[in-house]
Amino acid sequence: MGLKIYTYSNPYEIDCESFWNEIKDCAHFCVSQTMVNGMNQTYPIFKNRQSTATIKSLINALYEDWESINTNIRQIMEVDNAISELDYKTTCLENVKRSLLFNTKSIVSCFRMFKELELDSHLMNKKELNIDQQYLVELYKIIDKKQNSAFSFKRASSQWFVEKAIDNALLYHKKDVDLNVIDRNRIVIHGIHQFTPAMLVAIEDISKYKDVILLFNYQKQYSSVYDTWMNIYSIFDLPINNQSVNQFVPMPLLINSYQSNVLADYIGHLSNGEFIDKNKVLNNLEVIEFDNTTEFANYVAMLFDKAKKTNRQNSHINNPLAFMEEQLYSASGKVNDILRAYFPEQFGERHFLDYPIGHFFVSTTNMWDYETKSVKIENFSDIKECLNSGIIYERNSGQLVSIFNIVEPYVEKENTITGINKKINQLIKNADKKHEDKDKVGYFNVDLDSLQELKNALIELEKIINSFFCDFDKEGDNFRRFYKRIRSFIISRIGDINELDEEMHTVIEKLLARLEESDLPDNGTFNSLKHTMSYYLSQDENTARGAHWIVRNFDQIDGDILRSATQDPEKTCYHFCCLSDKDICTGKDERLPWPLDIKFFEYSYQALDLKYQIFLKSKMEYRNFKRYALLYGLEFNRVGCKLSYVKTEENKENDLFYMLTLLGVNIRNYSSYTSNNYLGHMLIESEEEDIKDAIQLISAEDKMKLKLCPYRFALEGIEQGRTIFRDRFLIHSYLKILIGNSVKKKLNGKPYSDEIIKKSIQEEYDVIEVRFRISDELEKTQLISSVYKEIYGYISSMKKYNKNKNMFPIVSNQIDREMHLKEHFLNISLKEMLDVPKDEEVKQALIDKNFYCKHGKHCLYCASKDICLEYGANTGGE
Repeated sequence: MGLKIYTYSNPYEIDCESFWNEIKDCAHFCVSQTMVNGMNQTYPIFKNRQSTATIKSLINALYEDWESINTNIRQIMEVDNAISELDYKTTCLENVKRSLLFNTKSIVSCFRMFKELELDSHLMNKKELNIDQQYLVELYKIIDKKQNSAFSFKRASSQWFVEKAIDNALLYHKKDVDLNVIDRNRIVIHGIHQFTPAMLVAIEDISKYKDVILLFNYQKQYSSVYDTWMNIYSIFDLPINNQSVNQFVPMPLLINSYQSNVLADYIGHLSNGEFIDKNKVLNNLEVIEFDNTTEFANYVAMLFDKAKKTNRQNSHINNPLAFMEEQLYSASGKVNDILRAYFPEQFGERHFLDYPIGHFFVSTTNMWDYETKSVKIENFSDIKECLNSGIIYERNSGQLVSIFNIVEPYVEKENTITGINKKINQLIKNADKKHEDKDKVGYFNVDLDSLQELKNALIELEKIINSFFCDFDKEGDNFRRFYKRIRSFIISRIGDINELDEEMHTVIEKLLARLEESDLPDNGTFNSLKHTMSYYLSQDENTARGAHWIVRNFDQIDGDILRSATQDPEKTCYHFCCLSDKDICTGKDERLPWPLDIKFFEYSYQALDLKYQIFLKSKMEYRNFKRYALLYGLEFNRVGCKLSYVKTEENKENDLFYMLTLLGVNIRNYSSYTSNNYLGHMLIESEEEDIKDAIQLISAEDKMKLKLCPYRFALEGIEQGRTIFRDRFLIHSYLKILIGNSVKKKLNGKPYSDEIIKKSIQEEYDVIEVRFRISDELEKTQLISSVYKEIYGYISSMKKYNKNKNMFPIVSNQIDREMHLKEHFLNISLKEMLDVPKDEEVKQALIDKNFYCKHGKHCLYCASKDICLEYGANTGGE
């Protein structure tokens, strides 16, 4: 038994390679499910025999105990205990210890890798490591010497065990598989570039009893790109069967994909340093430029939403991805973080903790301060999750969190529920002290009953959190006691489970059964509880939660691109996205858990073991993988293609992938102003005969909003009836305008000096701010300084009109009008807005009922940005 390495030149023609007869009847394990799908579609013999599965399913079958939830939980608790031991063995800095506790799960992942690589903690060198990595090594020394540790990794040690695991992997989630037609004495492993320690261990263990063939694609003509594979596989120190002489040549007969294939050819030659005459077909090639990730996510969401509608109309199979007009592959995973919020049901079977009721339990845990044994709020989103969970009674669904959002700017400096309720009491107490300035501030526009309901809800929430955790460490068996309490709480709050909708009924039923049956540890720390909650509050540990990614990553191109050969080019194309230099050429491997990086493995351990060397080399080659994946996808695509990249991320500009720049590919800005935007335009329902009456009720300021942004006009002029500032930043901007305007009127035409101006600003601040009670000392200083600069800017701008330089400028009717408008529009330039739209323009807007959003710098100071669906997508928000 042993190991062989084969390559093939064309993924559509593996059956033409000399070794085909050697592998066609074998069990095949692919690097990803997408490769399984691609191989099954391209080679009917694999599909008919059901001889393909993922390498992950093989690893899970080989090391079943190692991959179990119970093992993971025991490992988390063991690491948690080891962190507490650091105090005795080292002088552990408090902030480092907090960091270690916060990242317990990541540390577990590190130690699992160490054990799979069989690293000896005593041979580890800390000299070149950063502080977090040094403590990681210290922790590993504690773990490594423990007897009966949860980190004891049991290898596959017999032929019978290996054969059983191979069979179980092939049978996983399949029916009617005839194992007798599959040669399980020889297995083929497809397309692994990024070797994990577990993969390498599995290959090593299986090859003791079976023949193992490692198989991957290789094109000799593009050696600069493809040699990333040779750099890794050469470390196996085995002959590589690389006999194919076939070379890829773009074929004009492949009309739909010819442009894509030519681009691949040019990238391949450029990578080799070979410059060839430019093919005219590239002149029509363009890259779409998205301004930011959110804008790109909205574009994808529009495509997916359309696919969902088509799926409902044409199919009984719930797979909208099959109807996507574009199959998307991204060099960055960030877009899926946004899409997960848009379409949570698409990303695998929903975990209990994905539901609002699940968020409630996580958030209550986040708000418990174990040190002080009290409720402490570090992130207001935890309160919102609890209020939005349906656990606490509210008259109308979503009411409590809506009220909290409005009062949040007023209470956001508080970090306890008691402190928040004191601020709410101030709002209640001052509710009858009306002033016109307050009408534009959100938290002054909440009715007393709603404020009282929010206050009562927060009091109830604090009681619930205390009941969960106040005695957590007083007695033994704290885990069992806590989850028993959780089970009782769910039953008491849900009531009759049969009254729930079918989905939620199933989720709650599974959870209650799991909490009843779970094999809980006798005792554990609060930190262990936080990190293991996701395991205990899951529905079914045996359910595969494989996500149907809307935007796949570059790792999934390898097999997925094969589907293009049978797809209708009129209905789909392949879209390669996030093609910036940063995303394509990144040296960062996001798969390494914190605090590991490649340098850790280079400096901490001098290992001669083959597994270690292959693992390290694959990580070092990750920076070259995405370039290969892009070339491969373009090369073997058989339908049309699109290219795009995101221009701005985290307020930094990205450059387009340098290969595309060298080829002179045109860049086209994506326009989110068109009707293709995923976010729907607001429609206002109104009978035509009522329009004249409606126009009479619309103020001149609101008509100006129509000119500035029809969407804002609809939200403020029609829907809510006035401008309301809810955001803390906007409220302070409004305060600045009010104080500045008041100072201008107070000093209007009077003698002034620097001292008089400063005194006037302070006096007006004291009069106006007391109505709002929102600024702390730092904000007060910044506000007064900002008004001071604005006043001198006003004096400077009025010099040519001010005849007496010793007198403060006179506030004319025009200036007074502009000052009034500033209270609606804050720092928005008014020069182009002073012409109020005519009634005919307003009438036409009301008739059309299409209040689209105009994007620009004015969005930053828009009073409705917190309820505007398009704000984040078009202002660089991530």
